[in-house]
Amino acid sequence: KEAELAFTVEALASEKSELTLLRSQQGESDQTSQQFQAHIASLNEKIESSNLAQDALREQLKDLEAKLEKASQDEISTQAELSRITKELEEKKQQLEDQQAESSTSLQQQQTEMDQREDRFAEIHAQLSSLQK
Repeated sequence: KEAELAFTVEALASEKSELTLLRSQQGESDQTSQQFQAHIASLNEKIESSNLAQDALREQLKDLEAKLEKASQDEISTQAELSRITKELEEKKQQLEDQQAESSTSLQQQQTEMDQREDRFAEIHAQLSSLQK
């Protein structure tokens, strides 16, 4: 759109230049002069309007670029947060696995101790039985 507007501005400027040349060639007729002046004023208004439209487009472009930058920063923040949460979950999972392994080892030790106590109890019971006979 900027290229289109620039082309329009150039075309309008060229047309203004041609009209000025025609005016000098035709003489200083008051009626002709007034017509050319009105036309030149109209062209100047069109050029000004075109310049304002270009400025508005530039502002819209700046706004869109700012929104894109913010969206990019938000995405980076979201990715960082996701990464932090994932790391935390992995740490908690490892802690749980370590705790489960520790509990399993402790249960095995307790079972071994219980088996040893039962064996010792059976031995003592056998000794007592043999003493009673």
